[in-house]
Amino acid sequence: MRLRIKLDAAEALLVVCTNILAQNSTEDAQNCKDSKLLSRLPGCFIKVCDNKEFDQQAVRTGPRKKENDAVKSLEGVVENIEYECPGRLSPLQVVQNAATALQRAGYQSVFNGKDENEALALTMRKADQWIQLSSSSGGDNDSTTFYTFRSVAVSAMKQEMEATAEAMTSELQTSGRMALYGINFATNSAGINPESDKVLSEIASLLKNQPTWNITVEGHTDNVGAKPANQALSQKRAEAVAAWLATHGVARPRLVAAGFGDTRPLQDNSIDEGRLKNRRVELVKR
Repeated sequence: MRLRIKLDAAEALLVVCTNILAQNSTEDAQNCKDSKLLSRLPGCFIKVCDNKEFDQQAVRTGPRKKENDAVKSLEGVVENIEYECPGRLSPLQVVQNAATALQRAGYQSVFNGKDENEALALTMRKADQWIQLSSSSGGDNDSTTFYTFRSVAVSAMKQEMEATAEAMTSELQTSGRMALYGINFATNSAGINPESDKVLSEIASLLKNQPTWNITVEGHTDNVGAKPANQALSQKRAEAVAAWLATHGVARPRLVAAGFGDTRPLQDNSIDEGRLKNRRVELVKR
């Protein structure tokens, strides 16, 4: 009996020691590694990482004056890495090291200050690649320094699902309008590219199945170029879509073509992804 008690005590002590060692581990989290864009500071290890081939990431572009002030939402390839470092490394040291390394790599400073959590932070950009880093102290007597690396390579999502007549019908019944991104045109032209036929055929099928529906075909552009030219281009593209539908079994009087140029953007025209989303055709149920 005494031997069993001693063994139980030894096993319990082993479990406690194992847990303590796990908590104090300085090994990187499983399947995590440094970004190719920025190496880590010596002595730091990765606590958590999360990479997405397409996601949305908020980045700070200026000092915080009110909630959600100076924050830009970007979409693309997202990378998040959280590091833990010894307390001898200060947050200022982390941030300034990162800023210098990124400047040498050709990045431009967008923001350098304190974020909404009062942590030291910076945002830097090179073309469509954005990097945000924040750092703060914590633990007993501020004995540990933490920093988070976030990057967004702004890009368009790879379209892997196709809009069907049934899905379009549901969307128009629910909201009365929908944006379409499968209708593509030649640059600065109203000529419809052949790969658009699949989406256009679904629209034609939708309208044949809903004979009482009338539709406004809206054309929209980004803000690149002169406004009068954008207005004219968007009108011609809307008319081209209406003409395609009319030659594929939809009565022309059911269709109205309207161009709005760059006057109704959905997203930020200052980035490629935003401009891509703003170049679109919309269907509006009348």
